[in-house]
Amino acid sequence: MAFLFKHLSQSAKIVGFKKEEQLEIPAEALREALTNALCHRQLEKYNLTPSIAVYDDRVEIENPGRLPLDLTPATIKSSHASYPYNPLIAEVLYRSSFLESWGSGVSRMVDACKAQGVPEPEYEVNGGFVSIVFRRAAEKTTGKTDEGVNGPVNGELNGELNGELNGELNPSQKATLKFIMEHEGCTASEISKKTSIPFSTIDKHIRVLLKVGVIERRGSKKTGGYYPV
Repeated sequence: MAFLFKHLSQSAKIVGFKKEEQLEIPAEALREALTNALCHRQLEKYNLTPSIAVYDDRVEIENPGRLPLDLTPATIKSSHASYPYNPLIAEVLYRSSFLESWGSGVSRMVDACKAQGVPEPEYEVNGGFVSIVFRRAAEKTTGKTDEGVNGPVNGELNGELNGELNGELNPSQKATLKFIMEHEGCTASEISKKTSIPFSTIDKHIRVLLKVGVIERRGSKKTGGYYPV
């Protein structure tokens, strides 16, 4: 939460005789999303970790795990029972008041966003990760750079990427492309280690870069790497 308060915009209003600070995305919704990450993280995947990223247009909280079998990103906002992947952790959080009630977290996030007039959170499932995305208002993000919980994204792309490509790549993806241009043959693991950006995030960026055709993979699965086209 300290990281999010540092990198998101805040406003203040007077309620009675007190000044109340308001985060651009409701703090209670972000807090609930982080609590859910603790309850549902697949801890046996020790090499995969949760990540928080603040982009110009959104906040992403990504967690190693999966949705319960009877839930999808389209149905998770409807009423459902609680299926914590880590029931003992969930019980501790419930007893310590971090969880208000079983199975109500998603609805509370939605209600908090509606009350503040911001978009509802969106869920995405990507391989072994579940992501929750909070959209940011464009007018509140002027001048901000992409930030991750492990530090700022490594620089910006030098020079212009003209034409349609500019509309397809966000600043973080451009930064990954810049790194590959400067370190031909690098792997996703090397990029993650050098930039302190979670491997899962770099992996997503690389898939986008491969799709739009600005990089290619050469060599074997074990020894190959990525090169600019």
